[in-house]
Amino acid sequence: MVESILSDKAYFLIALENERRIELTFENSCRYDLLRWVKAVKTMSTFFKIIGSIKVTVIPDRVLYPIPKRDIDLANIIITQNPSY
Repeated sequence: MVESILSDKAYFLIALENERRIELTFENSCRYDLLRWVKAVKTMSTFFKIIGSIKVTVIPDRVLYPIPKRDIDLANIIITQNPSY
């Protein structure tokens, strides 16, 4: 029973990723999906390798944007800065 639930969940996530990739192709939301599904570094590294851009290195800590200092100050230490910033 548990195995079928896990396989159904995995199947759903794969189907969801494929559907979002097809539906939102030209809507510039791919980056956020890749970050959400923790596939950004692998996907971008593969992309740069395919196009022949050897000089580009995708650093995992630099995939996220820095959080503005003002937002961190307003949150009263609830929010911490993203790594490497």
